[in-house]
Amino acid sequence: MTSAFIESKRTLVLLYLVFLIPLSGNTQIDYTPGYIIKNEGDSVFGLIQEKNNYKVCRFRASGSELDQEFLPGTIQAYRFTEGKYFVSKTIEEEEGPRLLFVEYLVNGKVNLYYYNNFYGKHYLIEKEDGSLLELSNSEEYIRTNEQGEFKRNSNEHVGLLAYYFSDCMEIQPELAKVSISHNSLVNISKKYHEYVCEDEVCIIYEKQIPALKVGIAPYVGYSFSSLRIKDEPLLEKFSFQNSNRAFVGLNFSFYFPRINKNLALQIDANYGELYSTSFRTFYYGYTEKHNSLEIDFSYLKAQFVFNYTWPTGRLRPSLGLGCGLMHAMNVTADRFIVVEKDGEETGTEFYSLNFEKDYFNLIGMAGVQYHINRRQFVFFKLSYESAFGISTDFSTYINTLGLRLGYSF
Repeated sequence: MTSAFIESKRTLVLLYLVFLIPLSGNTQIDYTPGYIIKNEGDSVFGLIQEKNNYKVCRFRASGSELDQEFLPGTIQAYRFTEGKYFVSKTIEEEEGPRLLFVEYLVNGKVNLYYYNNFYGKHYLIEKEDGSLLELSNSEEYIRTNEQGEFKRNSNEHVGLLAYYFSDCMEIQPELAKVSISHNSLVNISKKYHEYVCEDEVCIIYEKQIPALKVGIAPYVGYSFSSLRIKDEPLLEKFSFQNSNRAFVGLNFSFYFPRINKNLALQIDANYGELYSTSFRTFYYGYTEKHNSLEIDFSYLKAQFVFNYTWPTGRLRPSLGLGCGLMHAMNVTADRFIVVEKDGEETGTEFYSLNFEKDYFNLIGMAGVQYHINRRQFVFFKLSYESAFGISTDFSTYINTLGLRLGYSF
């Protein structure tokens, strides 16, 4: 058990070094189609980086490899295609007035904006006269003789909404239920607009992002496996031939776009075979024992991998790290011995090994995807797996280098 634990730790460190450290040096940036609106009103289309969106707009014009940085105030606004919309606004903060890009949530009889910073999330409401106020619901401590000290929400936002919506009596009873959140504030702003303005459409800029997306990917592969036996003095001396075999698999990728659209939890099942032999002769005086070991089994693997893909165009690199289980089936694990003395065969011996059927494995992989469209892509991956299983007689270690070619839809 001790050697198995040490071996698994070594493998995990190796996988970390090989697959995670390169992330720190990667210079690819996540860009998404969009456009900027200059102060003169002109629109320029290109790609916008999805990072630090409230402080700076990093923009790459169509047909150009040159990155440009725009601070709040140097452009009117920018928007991701059919997605989030950011505008320049002067915000009153604790340190004083500050120009920021704020996310434009609702454009109507009242405008609703959002941004976040070190202090938390902030929602701003603006009427047609241009007055801009923050909606807040801070916590406050109250002390009474009966209950002592207790905490409650101030509900300041309810009073502010009642003031801003004072020309609409129909909506007043609903304000007490409004919370400081995207959905609640967007819905109440839209409802107010529909009550007081029948001639204009209320525009909601927030992109509706699904909570979950699922991709399915069948694939074929080829593996190069090495096998070792440890914790048994005699069997440790055998060197097994590598097993090179084809395998097939099916991958399910679960994406959570509201958290990170480039990270996926992949549940993978694959089926294949392993066959390996080893030959060794032991000498006991004038007696020679010619040992032949044969390991043959098919397997089914279930693997769980966190996979990150860089959105760099049609050709996208990816890295993954995870773990899984392997179950060996139809196992043949035999030791056949031919005994010779003075050059003549004197007998044979046959033993069946108590070979482990269940294994835990660690896996790291690196690959590249060629995207046909937003959902479909062809992928090629290089994987490295380290599996270990412990039987009552010895420990078995299987290291596998794998190549995978598949299609996701």
